[in-house]
Amino acid sequence: MVFRMCLVMTLVLSLGMVSSAQEASFNVSSGSATEGGSTTLSMTLDNSGQEIAGWSLGVCNDPAIVTVTAANSGADTETAKNGSAPDFNQIGVFPEGATQGVVLCFTGCAVVTDVSDFEMITVDYQGVTAGSASIAFCDTLGAPPVATVIVVNGASLAPTQNAGTLDVVTLPDPEYTYSAGSVSASYNPADGNASATVGISIAETDNSGLGAPFPNATQGFSMGLANSAEVTPTNVSLDLGFDPDFGEIGLFADGWTAGVVYSFTGGVTATFENATEVISVDYETGGSMAGNETGATATLSWSDDLGSPPVANVMVVGGASLNAAFEDGAIALNPVVTLDFIRGDANADAKVNIADGVWIIYELFLNGPASTCTLASDANADGVADIADASFIFMYRFMNGMMPSAPFPDCGQVVDQTPEDCVSSGCADGGGSAPATFVADIQPILTSSCVPCHAPGGAQGNGPSFGLQLTENAYDNIVGMPAGQCDVMDLVTPGDRHGSWLYRKIQGTHLDADVLDMGCCPDSDGDGTPDGCGRKMPRFCENSNSCMDEATIELIGSWIDNGAL
Repeated sequence: MVFRMCLVMTLVLSLGMVSSAQEASFNVSSGSATEGGSTTLSMTLDNSGQEIAGWSLGVCNDPAIVTVTAANSGADTETAKNGSAPDFNQIGVFPEGATQGVVLCFTGCAVVTDVSDFEMITVDYQGVTAGSASIAFCDTLGAPPVATVIVVNGASLAPTQNAGTLDVVTLPDPEYTYSAGSVSASYNPADGNASATVGISIAETDNSGLGAPFPNATQGFSMGLANSAEVTPTNVSLDLGFDPDFGEIGLFADGWTAGVVYSFTGGVTATFENATEVISVDYETGGSMAGNETGATATLSWSDDLGSPPVANVMVVGGASLNAAFEDGAIALNPVVTLDFIRGDANADAKVNIADGVWIIYELFLNGPASTCTLASDANADGVADIADASFIFMYRFMNGMMPSAPFPDCGQVVDQTPEDCVSSGCADGGGSAPATFVADIQPILTSSCVPCHAPGGAQGNGPSFGLQLTENAYDNIVGMPAGQCDVMDLVTPGDRHGSWLYRKIQGTHLDADVLDMGCCPDSDGDGTPDGCGRKMPRFCENSNSCMDEATIELIGSWIDNGAL
């Protein structure tokens, strides 16, 4: 009885369509494979509303482009009988396609209704030759031929049929990229000399996603890299991690070449799955940048025209030469000037005197500003800027000590001087300027703006309880002295303008929150406004438009930051 039912259903599935089923569709996925490579496509069912008790299908291909190697029941088909495999599931495999016949349940106990992307069957294909093959449902495979139909209520109906495409591509050859690095180098326009070292690397492109083997073993390579006229290659060094049997280098004014064979017997190979530096090249300007104060960029470009005969840029893989892809490099040539200076002129005022010794002491021990020319601070020319240099200056100025060595007393430079040794100086062409001092710059400001109040008999009186004296001993009265209105802060703290009460008073920042947090300027009358620190100085300047201008305030701030000289 079971055999008879199977025979009847098989006949039904092979007879061809007797009606139409537009609510159901059969679909073929698309994909690609390499020549000789393989891939798998799926045949799926979309159905809306119809109760499908089984189906048969044929799916055809052009065997000249692809061939079928296997076919398997789809994952959804395997559970289509209420979670179990169908009672009948027959698959046929042919070079030009595959067939499937399915009966879910001989007793009518299971159907497929509303489904999307229901996997009926998967088919394995192998690429034969490059091209595009249509993978389409058909009614021509098998003996007798299997029709592409669904079974609904005992009738075979033709579903909508959507074909797919399988593209067969040629397996790519191994691909390699030659890369030249990009670096920068500095030169003095006085002589135009500079040098730089550039790394040369090789990397293989990963085409394993296309079915190509990766990485591939290489047996050697040849290279040629041209350069513009600003530089000349002086040395080319191989860095393979081993000594090749053949490694020939050619040096030219406009470039270099390299020919490398790892092993004449083939016993040594190399892979480049990651970018790997294989060569380093030294370049020099040879004075070509002399007088050039704007800079230039020397180009490094891959070339097949260097040498006689010309050397090609190729990799050797399996005894065959493969052309390489390229990434050019460059050397940025930057002009940097070394500056004239005067030895011992630590404060960059173009003089060597007691102030320079004091500057050095402040810099070393009192958090004073740093010299912008370490060579100038090295007064005793021992190669070290330290307390001995301050002592040297004092001895020279007051105790008939030795005079500083050159450059002194005129501006000049020393042998092997670098730009970093002297960023600015007191020499005319160095761009330096003398820092402000109390006597020369600050006292005149205080005299004009502050002394009318802060002097004996002035508006503030002449005693400590009445205010600040800015006539006699003015420097000693403000530098390192606690502020009467805010005793946690000095009037002038050398090296710190914002930690100096004098600077805050003339700037008007003495009532900022950070000051109030220190316990300064209490609210003595309880009205919510700090009233213990007075107004911005000079007194009442905001009412008379006589406050210090920004340039004056900045001068005082700079004087404090530079150590309150």
